[in-house]
Amino acid sequence: MWRSRLWLLAPALLMCCGCDAIFGFDEFVDSVVAPSGSPAGSVLGVGAHSCAVLVDETAKCWGPNMSSQLGNGGIEQSNVPVSVAGLTDLVTIAASDGLTCALDKAGVVYCWGMIFEGGLGDGKTPDSTTPVVAAIPPATRLAVGLNHVCAVVQSGAVHCWGQNISGQLGNGEVGVVTSATVQVIGITNAIDVTAGEAHSCALLATGKAVCWGNNLKSQLGNGTVVAAPTPAEVIGLDDIVAIGAGWSHTCALQADGRVACWGTNLESQLGSQAPFSGTATNVGLENVAQLSVSANHNCVILKNGAVQCWGAGAAGQLGHGGYDNEWIPVNVDVLSAVAIGAGHSHTCAKKSDQTVWCWGWNSMGELGDGTEQDSPTPVKVKGIGE
Repeated sequence: MWRSRLWLLAPALLMCCGCDAIFGFDEFVDSVVAPSGSPAGSVLGVGAHSCAVLVDETAKCWGPNMSSQLGNGGIEQSNVPVSVAGLTDLVTIAASDGLTCALDKAGVVYCWGMIFEGGLGDGKTPDSTTPVVAAIPPATRLAVGLNHVCAVVQSGAVHCWGQNISGQLGNGEVGVVTSATVQVIGITNAIDVTAGEAHSCALLATGKAVCWGNNLKSQLGNGTVVAAPTPAEVIGLDDIVAIGAGWSHTCALQADGRVACWGTNLESQLGSQAPFSGTATNVGLENVAQLSVSANHNCVILKNGAVQCWGAGAAGQLGHGGYDNEWIPVNVDVLSAVAIGAGHSHTCAKKSDQTVWCWGWNSMGELGDGTEQDSPTPVKVKGIGE
């Protein structure tokens, strides 16, 4: 995800890798809803730009647009939301630095933009200012990483495409870039997927998770630092309901509402003071309903609708009014939140009144409030929920 991912314990109207219903992730994290009968993905996709699936099941995006990642047919940035061309019946949207993908009710995956080879997944198109259809079977979950994309298809298999320098496509090969989708080896019962900088993870129907790709910072959670071009089981967790990959760390939401993270901790993203962890480490949170994992920070929605964030904070992306890294989750002044999407240097949340609020870096309109002024506290996105 850089892809932000969003995960819900209970059914929701929104989804997001990226976020399914309303946000787009600002780095590479995708956001998705926990697969317990809830919608397939997240309504927020937040990477270096932001996207949202609206109540009418269309999408809008805002922020930088050098790679046409806003999907409106142009390359000009926008500090307010603009409509993605031609898409309807959407359930999920996910965003990376220069790529956005969305999933519709029929399981069709669309991608647009692109700053890396093979990102559109159609086997031929180098880039596109508007959505093109990825060549995979009908999908149920979607995740956009920094340089690759993965999706769960209806059979429970996982398909990935894009760059593969660290084995993040999971097909047993390393270094082979592919614009055609490839199937991850050995997975037949996936219910969710996430994609980070150069690693990927899948949540299985058993409640366990497997990860593959780069492992230099122990982000695969198998207790080693050895890369894995095929899936390796995450140690110590068997009750996962959602999983999200950051730059070089990974976090999981457990069935009892706790959160565990592993990998690098250089910016306090594990919620502890250790430099790294090769296995799952409890963050100290309870009653978590949704989780979104970004490059180097994470955010959650608690069951009462409150929002908390921790990790990197230099751009104000933690939302508590400061610019320091925080290893203990801090409160964000957003109540009644129903969706969350953490991006590279900013974060967005959707409230129960359908409005969207963002905070953090805003040099290219990432916050969607009509300005290019950073904000360490939430500001309202223009034109959504009004």
